[in-house]
Amino acid sequence: MKSSEKKLLVVEIITLVILILDIFVTNILNDYLLALFLLLIFGIIVFLTGYTRNRHLYTKDILLNIFIYCFLYYIIIYLSGIFIGFLKTSYNLSLIGIIKNIMPIIINIIACELLRYMFISKCGKNKFLLIFTCLLCTFIDVKLISYAYDLSTLAGIIKIGYMSFLPLFSKNILMTYLCYKFGYVPNCIYRFFMEIPIYMLPIVPNINEYFDTIIDLLFPAIILYLTYREFKNEKKQIKSRTSNRLQNMLSVIVIIFILLVVSLTSGIFKYYSLAIGSNSMANSINKGDVVIVEKLSSEEVKSLDVGDVLVYKHNDVVIVHRIVRIAHINNNYYFNTKGDNNNNEDSWTIEQSSVIGRAKIRIPYVGIPTVWLNEKV
Repeated sequence: MKSSEKKLLVVEIITLVILILDIFVTNILNDYLLALFLLLIFGIIVFLTGYTRNRHLYTKDILLNIFIYCFLYYIIIYLSGIFIGFLKTSYNLSLIGIIKNIMPIIINIIACELLRYMFISKCGKNKFLLIFTCLLCTFIDVKLISYAYDLSTLAGIIKIGYMSFLPLFSKNILMTYLCYKFGYVPNCIYRFFMEIPIYMLPIVPNINEYFDTIIDLLFPAIILYLTYREFKNEKKQIKSRTSNRLQNMLSVIVIIFILLVVSLTSGIFKYYSLAIGSNSMANSINKGDVVIVEKLSSEEVKSLDVGDVLVYKHNDVVIVHRIVRIAHINNNYYFNTKGDNNNNEDSWTIEQSSVIGRAKIRIPYVGIPTVWLNEKV
């Protein structure tokens, strides 16, 4: 092992020991202190071995790949919400709240990937150092989520092992390969796409945590396999590869879009779309808007509150009005509603059996062609 590689190994071992002690014992490093710690290690490596400029072939090419993979990931994951339902996120979605949530994530991603790049660019083809770097970066990720587990118990340690360490190790194998082949920029972009949107989106699919673990374990492995196959022969023409990739992406997007439209309009799943044909709810929901309706079971109807936008049938007409009163009589629920743009409450009372669901999301103007066609017919 070269002298420079020995220095790298010593720094990596010391960094790993500090991280493990902080995860299980001291718990001193918060998100910002962790980022400062990683940047300090980065500075030490630069001081000891010098800085290597980030010059890699095909960086732009792999960035397009990453965009495609992440885009398809979110389409498929959110399409699954039609079948399994959605949950509201608990994060503060105000501008200040979003900035507070994502800023430490962005800083730690950049710090971690710069550190990974320095280790990898200096270790050459030393497989042991590559594996150790991958392990070190995995523990950096574990540190970021360790607060969610009770690590004072054996059960908590086992849980963080199979629910977090294994998926994070899978991700870091991919990150280490991408960094080795293409530099740190693709890693940063991938992690921005995969780790930041959760703090900015109002709803997320209601995926079981164990199934979510399997997805997090397999998705990086799939990208690694596809990337390795595509770039193992780097003498291929980039233009041809890019052209084929764009054609495949377009085909997949068209298929997913068709499936999404069919799923949302069929009404056979948990969520479906409904075009609004009147202005009784203006200005909150206007004529020609489309609302995504969450269908409710008899048990879920009990969770409705005053102020929710109810979707129900009255005289064979589907109506979307806001709940103004709820009565509970003989184990049945009864609802009084009113259109936001109407002067008076509706003159009827809605029984529990007439409830279809609750309006969750409004999409402006999309339903105008449907409404126009219905009126003409």
